[in-house]
Amino acid sequence: MISMLKQFFLIIPLLILSFSIVLNLFIIICKRDFFLSFLVTFSGLFGAFLSYVFFMQDIHTNLECFLFSKSFSIFYIFLFFLGSISTCVMSYIWLRSKSFNKEEFYLLLLISNIGGYVLFLSDNIFSFFIGIELLSFPLFGMMSYHSSKNFKNLESAFKYFILSSISSIFLLLGIALIYLSSGILDFFLLKSFSFSLSKSINLLFFFGLIFSCISLFIKLVVFPFYLWVPDIYEGNSLPVLIYLSNSIKTVLFIVLLKLFFLFSNKNFILFKSILKIIFIFSIFLGSILALFQKNFKRLIGYTTLINSGYLIIISMFLCKNNLYQDVSKIYFFGYFLNSFVLFSSIYLISILFRDKNSHSFKSYKGCFWKSKILSISIIISLLSMIGFPLTIGFFGKFYLLKLIIKKFNILFSLIVIFESVIGLFYCLNFIKLFFYKPKKEYFKIFSQETILYKFLKITIFLCSLLIVFIGIFPNFFLSI
Repeated sequence: MISMLKQFFLIIPLLILSFSIVLNLFIIICKRDFFLSFLVTFSGLFGAFLSYVFFMQDIHTNLECFLFSKSFSIFYIFLFFLGSISTCVMSYIWLRSKSFNKEEFYLLLLISNIGGYVLFLSDNIFSFFIGIELLSFPLFGMMSYHSSKNFKNLESAFKYFILSSISSIFLLLGIALIYLSSGILDFFLLKSFSFSLSKSINLLFFFGLIFSCISLFIKLVVFPFYLWVPDIYEGNSLPVLIYLSNSIKTVLFIVLLKLFFLFSNKNFILFKSILKIIFIFSIFLGSILALFQKNFKRLIGYTTLINSGYLIIISMFLCKNNLYQDVSKIYFFGYFLNSFVLFSSIYLISILFRDKNSHSFKSYKGCFWKSKILSISIIISLLSMIGFPLTIGFFGKFYLLKLIIKKFNILFSLIVIFESVIGLFYCLNFIKLFFYKPKKEYFKIFSQETILYKFLKITIFLCSLLIVFIGIFPNFFLSI
């Protein structure tokens, strides 16, 4: 009875998120109030995470079998909900001045979070499929939420819909082949089945896992599934990109670990050669193509390809040693901080522009002289993304290089160094524009800053200082 009660606590975050959805529906039906809808959504997301932390102390979940410790599982769920809360706050700034109905955006965000939490806890392929569809489907609405004012917004949502549909087809095919070969849907029973095949290769089971992984590769954005990604990023609003780049990527990484968990040693050795090719081309093509971009959002699209390549190489290790856990924690938290500070700073600067949809490089000429705090935050986050010393990104890549040298060979280390050198060029190409001396008429295109705007600006600047602080004292972060 006590054990059943403890397992019931697993669904408390789901109940909190569901209750938040019901409250938002009542707000929409009775009297639309965007601020009240924001408070309900923010409280629901924050409460869902707190309930997981407090109620899961004495409960052993399947997530620990994939992530090796309870603190490690809490770390990834913390990043997932933190990314969602960041999106909730920034989307309030984005939508509050719009004239159309806005409360439905938070419904979509909460439904997507339910899907993400289901994916974290899923120990069955059927619930895994339901979770990934719940996670992805609301994104179509979130991406196209402003499509009546921006055609590129609708175009990016349509392209993401096509990519996601192709991904679902591969996933369904993979699940069908796995079930056809084993007759099992439970992850742990499938692991036992895979282990029993260690001396031979069941082609149906192996290709089922391959097709399922391809489905996730499409959503993660790796080679060769990256051609439409710059277009999708260019047409999306920056608050949605915060959610797409942080929360969604964290969940997909966990799901990828679960699928890798099902490979037998012999199958995984064969699969590793494919993963190495994906890693090499994702890093190489992402670096080269980013070098020639003149639009900020397209640049971020190609850097996403690079970071997804790093996630592939991290997920290949699947070992329980402390080095692997240090690499995962510091790289993921660094990636979250960098992307949050970068996207939020760029968005706050774009609010000051009269032409809010312009993200070409020339739009940011002389920004340093108008908003020094936000410009410094952008510079710090960009330098951290490429692994500049005294930033969290540097130690993320340092630990990653250490792990690569230990497990692989010098070729993969050279690729990481190559990406950092190329990254320095395209980042400096963007940063130098901030220090151009503007004409006197330039300052007329800026609007006034509100109290909320100033509060968010200071918050983002403190986060950028945290990037430097952890870069100087990385052991402090790892000890926490």
